[in-house]
Amino acid sequence: FQRSAQGGEWYKQRCNVALGTVQMAKGLQILATSTDNSLVPGYQDKTWPWGFAAMPAFVFYMLQNPCKTAALLGGPQGAWGDMSVFGLIPALDMTGRWNANQMAAFMVETAKDTTMTPALNMFLLYAKAAHGWPQLPTPIGFSGVDIDAVIAQPFYDERTGMNMAQAFQLHFPKSSLINSVNGGHCVGHDR
Repeated sequence: FQRSAQGGEWYKQRCNVALGTVQMAKGLQILATSTDNSLVPGYQDKTWPWGFAAMPAFVFYMLQNPCKTAALLGGPQGAWGDMSVFGLIPALDMTGRWNANQMAAFMVETAKDTTMTPALNMFLLYAKAAHGWPQLPTPIGFSGVDIDAVIAQPFYDERTGMNMAQAFQLHFPKSSLINSVNGGHCVGHDR
């Protein structure tokens, strides 16, 4: 994957064909799934695709024959080729994961600074709160009169108090608030 970084610049310099990370992953994915059109169809013990067994040999081939691999998997790719509504869901999911990873890296980097120690609790409190700040576009706004929602809230929750559930209900007037008299952070069938 290091060779395919920066849009496959390593391959472009040596083979005159770019082989980017996404193209490389799609090439490997062929062996990680099993369909009727797979190079190595079928499953081993009804669990793992047989392509998994071929993957080490394919990776070895890729390393030994970089230009043939670039010609097979690489080449120019259009910017709009994978745009679809179906692709939006994983895109939003990965954007959220990337956002969380960036936030975690920022928090760890700041927490490593020993001069920050006296104010670390306050920093972490505000950093965690800022991570939940609205980002655009949001599928559902922070206030929605047309949104049906169910709020399950323990009455004596030490982490998110009843006042938070009541504030949520104010912003979503069609929501239903269900509470239980307990001190935990979860509402389950046993509480």
